Amino acid sequence: MTKRNLRELILAFALFFNPFGYNEVFYGIMTLTGSYLSAAVAMYCIAAVLFSIYLGLRWRDKRTEKKIINADVVQR
Repeated sequence: MTKRNLRELILAFALFFNPFGYNEVFYGIMTLTGSYLSAAVAMYCIAAVLFSIYLGLRWRDKRTEKKIINADVVQR
């Protein structure tokens, strides 16, 4: 299994398992903040951070692949 396939598989599992713990996490944040709106904003921010990490890793891997391909072309 390649790095790319592993990364995609982890993202798929994260998206699949997310709803199972969502209610508990949301309730916990709502209890801490005392506000439904604050809990919703916090959950969206958490999701944005996680997807940003995924996109950053994807961008980094693509950049690394391009460097490897360019180095291979230069050697020929």
